[in-house]
This record gives sequence, C-alpha cells and structure tokens, in this order.
Amino acid sequence: MLARGWRLTALRGVVIVALTCAAMHSVSGAAFALDDGGADDAGSDADGAPARRSSSQADRVRDLVAGSLDVGVSPSSLFDAKLEDPASVALDAARIRALLRGAGDGGQEPDASFSTEAWDELLDLERTRLAFYELPSERRAELLEAHARKVARSLPKETDQERKTREAEEERARALEAAQRAQSEAERLVAEELARLLTLSQSLDATEHRLASEEQALASRQDAMLGWQRRVREAKAGGEAQVDATYDALRRAMRATRDELDVALDTIDRPLPASDLGPDPLEDVPAGVDTSRAQAKRRELVAKSVQLQAREREVRAARLDRLVKESELLNRERLGLLDSLSASKRSALTGFDDEAWDQARSELRQLTLIARYHRFVATSWVKELRGSQAALGTTVWHALKFLVPALVVFLVFSWWRRNARVVLQEIQTRLEEADRAARVTAPSLALRAFRFVRAIRRPLEGLLLFSALMWLLPSSTRELLEVWLVETIVTGTLAGALVVNVINASFVAPAKLGDSIPAGAIEPDALRLRSLRLIGRVVVAFVLILAISARLVDKGAIYSWVLSTCWLAAIPIALVLVRWWRPTVLSRIELARKKSPLQLWVLAHRTGWMSFLAATVAATHLFFTAGYRTVRSWLTGIDLARRGAAYLFRRELDRRQKERAPADDLPLPEEVHRGLGPARPVFRWVSTPVDEALDALCERVREGRGGVIAVVGERGAGKSAALSRIAERAGGCLRAACSREAQGLEAIRARLADLAGLPPATSLDAIGASLDEPGAKRAVLLDDAHVHVRTVIGGLEEFDALVAVARSHSRHALWVLSFDECVWQFLSRARGIRPLFDGVVAIERWSEERIGELIESRSTSAGFEPSFDGLLDALPAGADEIDKEDALRERRTGFYRLLWDYARGNPGVALHAWRSNVGIDKSGTVHVRDLRTPNAGELEDLPYPTLFVLRAALQLAPASAGDIGRATQLTDIEVSDAIRYSVARGYLEERAGRVDITWDWFRPITRILQRRHLLVLR
Repeated sequence: MLARGWRLTALRGVVIVALTCAAMHSVSGAAFALDDGGADDAGSDADGAPARRSSSQADRVRDLVAGSLDVGVSPSSLFDAKLEDPASVALDAARIRALLRGAGDGGQEPDASFSTEAWDELLDLERTRLAFYELPSERRAELLEAHARKVARSLPKETDQERKTREAEEERARALEAAQRAQSEAERLVAEELARLLTLSQSLDATEHRLASEEQALASRQDAMLGWQRRVREAKAGGEAQVDATYDALRRAMRATRDELDVALDTIDRPLPASDLGPDPLEDVPAGVDTSRAQAKRRELVAKSVQLQAREREVRAARLDRLVKESELLNRERLGLLDSLSASKRSALTGFDDEAWDQARSELRQLTLIARYHRFVATSWVKELRGSQAALGTTVWHALKFLVPALVVFLVFSWWRRNARVVLQEIQTRLEEADRAARVTAPSLALRAFRFVRAIRRPLEGLLLFSALMWLLPSSTRELLEVWLVETIVTGTLAGALVVNVINASFVAPAKLGDSIPAGAIEPDALRLRSLRLIGRVVVAFVLILAISARLVDKGAIYSWVLSTCWLAAIPIALVLVRWWRPTVLSRIELARKKSPLQLWVLAHRTGWMSFLAATVAATHLFFTAGYRTVRSWLTGIDLARRGAAYLFRRELDRRQKERAPADDLPLPEEVHRGLGPARPVFRWVSTPVDEALDALCERVREGRGGVIAVVGERGAGKSAALSRIAERAGGCLRAACSREAQGLEAIRARLADLAGLPPATSLDAIGASLDEPGAKRAVLLDDAHVHVRTVIGGLEEFDALVAVARSHSRHALWVLSFDECVWQFLSRARGIRPLFDGVVAIERWSEERIGELIESRSTSAGFEPSFDGLLDALPAGADEIDKEDALRERRTGFYRLLWDYARGNPGVALHAWRSNVGIDKSGTVHVRDLRTPNAGELEDLPYPTLFVLRAALQLAPASAGDIGRATQLTDIEVSDAIRYSVARGYLEERAGRVDITWDWFRPITRILQRRHLLVLR
C-alpha cells in the first residue's frame, strides 16, 4: 500500500512539472514573438496566442459567467479542457493551480527580452479559467445551457416556404411508407397517387415562392427609382463632371431597363407554366377503399394551379408596366440633365457624333418597345372582351354612351353639309342687300367677315366636328396613348388645313371670298392654294414628328435632329414652287409698265439653263415687293403708324415751304368758303361707325318704342348731321335747335308747339303728352341740348326741367338730345347717365378714309376739283404721266392723312383746315397749299386765368362775359382782359355780345386744356 501511494504521488508530481514546463514554454514563446515585432504573424499564431488574444479570451470567459457572451463564440474554444468531462476539468484546474504556485516562486531572473505584460495577461486568463472550473458543476452546466439557448434564439427561423417544404416532404414520406405497408393494390395505388400529388404540391409551393419574390423585387424597384431621382438632384447641385458621370450612369441603367423590357415583352405572351395533374387514376378504385385524402388534395392542387396561373399573369403584367414606367422616368431624368451637362458633352449628344447616333438608336429602340407594349395592351383588352361577358357588357355600355351622342353630332353635321351652301348663300345675299340699301361704297365689315368665314369653313367644320367627338370621349379614354396619337395627327392635319385656308383667304379679293375655286383653274388662286397646301403639309409633318417624339421619347437626339435640319426641306419646296410659278411670274414681269434692269435681265433669260435661276430671282423680287406693300397697308391701318406717317409728311411739307417761294394763290370766294365749312348741311352722307346705332334709333321710332337717348360728340363731330339723318329716315320727327340767346326753355316750347301744330301757348308738358300717344310714332330731336347746362352752381335747373318732361312722356315717343362732349363729362359726374337716359350714342372719331371721302364730297358739291401739283417734288428723269398720277395719288393720300392727324378725327376741324389751305389761281384752278396751322406754342405761355376763360367759353359756347365770370369765379376785369386778349389773338370770336372758340384755334386750345388737365375728353 505504501509503495502504491508513493507511486501515485510521484506520478502526480511528474504531471504537474510537465504541465508547468509546457506553460512556461508557451509564455516564453509568446514573449519572444512580441519582442520580434510580429515579423511572422503566422508563426506567432501557431506557437502561442499573443497578449491581445489572452486578454480577449479572459474577457470572454467573464462574459460567459455573466451570461453576455456573444452568440458567435463557442464556450469550448475558451478552455483547454473538455467542459462536458469532469476529469478533464479537474486535470486542467490542477494544471492551473500548479502554474500559479510556480509563478509565485521568484526563481531566477528572466532575461531582458522577456515581456512581463504578456506574462501577466496569460496569468489573468488562467485565473479566469480556474474561477470557472471551481464553480459547482450544476452552475457550470446551467451557464452552458443558457448560452446554448441564446445561440438557438439567434439562429434564423424557419420560413413558411421551408416549413411547407418540410411538412410536404414528411407527408410524402408517410404516404410512400403507407404505400409499402398497403395490403392491397388499390390501397397502394391511392397511397402512391397521394405521394405524387404531394410532390406536385411542392412544385406549386416553389412557384408561389418565386412569384412572391418577384413581387417583392418589383416593390423594391420603385425605391431604386427614387434613389435615381435623388442622385439626379444631387448631380445638378454639383459640378459638370458629376452631371456627366450621372448622365452616363443613367444611360447604362436605361439600357439595362430596356433589355429587361425587351425580355418581358418577349415572354409576356408565352404559355404559363402549369402543373399537369394528369388523369385521375383513382376513378376505378373500388368503393370500399378510402380515396378522400387524395381527391381532396387533387381539388386543392387544381384550384391552386388556376390561382397561380392568374397570379403569374398579374406579375408579368405588373413587371411589364413597372419596366415601362421606369424607362420613361429614367428618360425624363436623363433629359433633365441635358441643360446641366458640360458644353462638350451636350454638343456631342445633340450633334451628329457617334454618341449622338448611339443616343438616337436608343430612342428608336425606346419607340419600338413602347409600340410593342401598347400593342400588347390593346390585344389584352380585346382578349378580355372575348373571354368575359361582364367586361363585354361594361364596354358595350360605355361605347353606347359615346356612340349615341356621336351619332347625333354626325347627323347634325351631315345635315349642315347638305344644306350649308344654300343657307350661307341666303345669308350673304341678305347682307349684300343691306349694303345696297345703306348705299355704302365698300362691303360692310359684317359682309367681309361672313365671306371670310365662308371661305375657310371646310377645315373649320372638320375641326369642330372632331373636337366635339373628342369632347364626348371619357377622360380616361382620351389619356390613352393610342387616342392621343389619333387626336394629335387629326387635329394637326385639320389645323394645318385651316391655317392654309386662312392665309389663302387673306390674299383673295373681297368680292371673290366665299366662291369655290373651279377644278381646272390654274392661275392664280388655285396655284396659290396649291402652293400653300404643299408648304402646309410639310410643316404639319415636321410638327407632328416633333410632337410625337417629344411625347414618346421626350426632346432628345431625334427631336434635336429634326428641329435643326427641318430647314433643309425648304430647298426642294422652293424648287417645286419656282417650277409651278415660273409661267405666272414671267407673265407678271412682262406686264410691268416700266421694267427695271433686274426685270429686263429676267425676261432676257426666259429660256435656257438660266431660266430657272431667272424665275427664282423674279419670284423672290415679286414676293418681297408684295410683302412690302402688304406690311405698309397693314401699318397704315394702325393709328400710331398713321400719325407717324403724317408727321413725316408734315416735315417734308415744311422743308418744301422753306425751299420754295410762297404761292400767289387767292383765297376762295366767300360762298365757296362757306360751302366747305362744318356748319353746311350734309350734301351726301358719308358712312361712319355710328350708322348702325342711328339705324337702330330710326327703327325704334318706326316701331313706336319711346325713350330718352343722348347723342354725344365734340364740336364738329357730326351731332347735327346725325339728328338730320334720323329725321330723314325715320319720319314723324320734330327737330329743334336749342340756343343760349333765348330765355330758358321758352324758345324750345314755342318751336315744338309750332312743329306739332299746337296753339302757341301750349305748355311743354302738354306738347310732350300730345306726342306720347299710342301709335303716334313720333320723335323729338333737340340739337345742342347742352346749352341748358351751365357749369355753375344751380346751372342744371333748365336741364332738369327739360329731362323731366322728356321722361314723363317717353313711353311711345322717342326723345333724342345732342350734347357737346366737354359738357357731357360735367353732366355725367353731376347727374349720372342711368337711369336718366335710356341709351347713349357716342360719335366716334372718324377714320382717315372717311375724312378724305368727306373732303372730296364737299369739294365736289362746291364745284371744284383740287389740284395737288403744288405739293409735288421734281419727278425723276424718264417719268411719264402714269408716274405723275401715282405721285399725285400719294400726295393726296398724305395730305388727307395730315388733316386727319391734325383734326384728331374731327370732321368739322378737318373741313375748316381744308378750306383754309386751298387757294385759287388766276386761271380758276383750285390748288392745295402746304398745310398752315396756328402756332400752338404761344398757348403754353398763357396764364391759368386766361385758360380758365377759354375753357368756360368752350363749355358755355356761345358764352357771355357774365356766364364766364360766374363759371370761373374770376373778377370782371380779369374776364374782360382775357376776352379782349383772346379776341385780338384770334382765339375767340365775338357775336352779339357772346364769344366762342374760333375754328382756327379749336384743336390747339382743346389740346392745351387736356394737357393741363382742365378738360376731359375721350
């Protein structure tokens, strides 16, 4: 026993010494590795762990005890002993204790290369391990089990698909096992069929999992697009280099998306993957064998297969729709970067470089893919209608909601097309008869407008019809690309035809408007329309290409190419037009009375190889000449341009007046001078814009409809002539002129009583009552009614009394009162317009043409034809009589325009200026002299009291000194001095103690009063 105990003790000592030596070798090896600078990391890892690892392992052991060890660390990797073996744990604990006791003995001094820090960390690791070993075995097992549970919880859970696969596999295994145990062939057949169906179920589950993954991928693609949009925004905020890089990345992404879209379009119509269940082998199984599970499984798989096929179609369609939207979105983002690209990059993309060609090919591919996609959408819609009665019924209902109103529109349009010619001709005939009844010298505006609309009605009708049909379509239908394409093409074509007809109608003579062009006509109307249609078709084609490309692929390389090269089409068009127009152009050149050197050169090259060039030059010359005349004619229709031309003509006359000696013409005879004055009765009525309103008043009188009407215009505008026209055309009118010289309304009362055939003592109220009888159809025309309005306090008494009588007896009788415009402005502010008056006829300023017509009419009635020879400059050498007539015509037009500008459209002022600037020579010829008007500059120096007097004289004309004093609140001396000075300077003329503005100074005085804000006129 003693020997056995000694041997056991010796064995233990040997083991402890061996373990201690091994530990010392491990520590010294680690120290030597640290001292070597880690030159060989692999060697240090093999020989022993470095100090960092020891420290980390010690911490992990502590984490294990604390229950916070990372799930990725295995507890067995932290210890040298096998934790599940108590003997191994006890042996390692004994080793550590021996090591720690040996570490406490000082021993010999270590050399200088020994790392004390590494040794301390290793001892810390061993102490930590020993502390774990010394725990009760139950505690150690509890800690290890807790860590194992923690690791199990961290592992990924089994997915539904994995669970279903596992359960299906288990059930299939059970079914196969049941088939092996079956006692009869029928039971074995049922079990094998169930196993086969379970295998098919796994296949359907895999398909379902694939579809779910694809749906999830589609959802994530939208986030990717948002990322691209954010990246584009960031690139725009950065520099050009970042924009260029982002642009290239976008193009790569678009190329990948188009590839996917191409594949999706190829596979969208492929047959759907279906699980072929095959024929049911259990139909002949005896009734006693249980087949319920297999039959239920078959029904389940059939339903699931149908469901997955429908889901497959939905996923394919959703993927296709998502790819189309992605391609469009990426393309928009790409185009949004064009303006921010570097100059070289942008030039390469919009020019004709290789990069631009590549971009154009990409856009063409995009167009192809979009066309294929919409073809698929249309085909799917048709298939849905064929396969679904509900969808067909809904579609038919929506179609009827459109077709019924569309049919009504078509019927109305068809009726109009059949009867339009007759209806329009009847309307035109009535308008022409109205013009003849009005004795106008030119077609009225209504007739010209009607002829113009009739000339362009064909394309206009088509455009209106198509617009009505498009309006009837549901908004959802109009948003479809196919409908948009049809709408764009048809609308563009019809609009182009309408524009062509409008331009053509603008060049047609007014008398020909509305006439159809004969089928065989060649010159010149049909040729012009043919040329315009050629140009219009080419323009519409380019516009449609630009619009469609901008809609489908936006404004990319194709859009840029078409926009930058469309002008090249002008070359062949010009050649074709020259070929068509060459005979007409040459004939026009031949008709020129005096041919220029250019025209002579053209005529000399009518044949030969130069003929085409000559025709081109001639056509260009005629085109620009006609364009110049058109623009000049258009500008002369603008008041501002006419005033500018009048100013230039006045400057030219002033220059001539300085260069030439004054003419020795004599003034016109007094009788002729008076015949040309504004106060002379109308010899021939000149059509004015107020004619329509006057005709309406005449019709009102004839119908017995009463009322109180005001006719407003400035002095000389034609108020008296307007009342004369009403009296002439309406009949049954009592016309009287009001006067300031008479005492109040007494003169008017007496005059109206005399005209009405009533006793002289009849009151004004009784006169009005006698005229306002039903069926009387009478009218009272009071000229210069403004004389009963005085611009002083209490100055409206007479006016109020007059209007009170008129309103009391205006149920059937029409009362028309004329007012001077300067008094009307005061009256409208003092009393208001309505309900005092039932209507106001404002006499507008006359046009230049009407002024010229009036002057010529008065000159003819006076018995002379004026000569404008005195306004001519020296004609160029070689000029003939026709050239002289053209020059005289231009001078006559310029002089009339000058009168119109000076008179500001006032016919009375223009007539006075005309008679003041014509003279008669010794031979009796009446010559037109250079326009001489008063020097308006001297009015600028007048003091305000004098201007107040002039304004009062204008408003109270003819005004007495007392009236002027009461209106201006000036002293008698101030008024008398101002009147004396004004009469001496010719501003005023005095008659019977009253003063009035002279015709010479009427326009300059009204202008200065307006500039000083002392007078308000329209």
